[in-house]
Amino acid sequence: MTVRFLLVFSTSFYFHTKPINFTLVYPQADLITNIFTDFPDFFIAESGATSKTHCLKLIKNLYGLKDAGFNWYNWLKNGLELRGFTRSQIDPCLFCRGGLLLMVYVNDCILLAKNKSDINKFLFYLEHGTNIDTGKPDSSLTKFDFTDKGTIQRFLCIEITKNPQVSTSTRGT
Repeated sequence: MTVRFLLVFSTSFYFHTKPINFTLVYPQADLITNIFTDFPDFFIAESGATSKTHCLKLIKNLYGLKDAGFNWYNWLKNGLELRGFTRSQIDPCLFCRGGLLLMVYVNDCILLAKNKSDINKFLFYLEHGTNIDTGKPDSSLTKFDFTDKGTIQRFLCIEITKNPQVSTSTRGT
C-alpha cells in the first residue's frame, strides 16, 4: 500500500524518484550474536588447525541465517537514523528526513524528493560514509554498497510508465 501511495504522491506533487538496489545486502551487516561454524571442507589452515580443534566465528551476516533479514534491517535502520532519518510509525519500511523519503523493501529502495540534487547528494553520502550536515567523511557512519537503477521502471512487480499527460502503474505477474 505504501509503495503505491508514494508512486501516486510523487506523480501528483512532481517529486523526483530514484530506484536503488543494495548489493549483497545481508553480508553488509555485522552480526549481533555470536555464531560459530566448522571449517569448510576445502579449507586448509596454515597453522595446522582442523575442524576437530578449532572453529570459525562469523563476523558478517550471511544468507540463510535465521536472523539474516532482521540483522540487515537493523543495520540499515541504524545507518539511516545516524544520518538523521526517522522511521515511519505506520510503515517500518519508510524513512523520512526533511523532504527526502526513502522506501525500502529488503534490498530494493525508492528515494523521493522535490529536488533531484537532494537525492544525488544523499546517495553520495550513503556510499562514502559522509555526514549529511557537514559534508565531511565520518568514520562512525556506515558505507553502503548499492547500484543506481537510473529511472524507475519497475519496483516489487509494479511496472511504472510515465507519460507527460498521464502517469500509470500496473501490477505485473
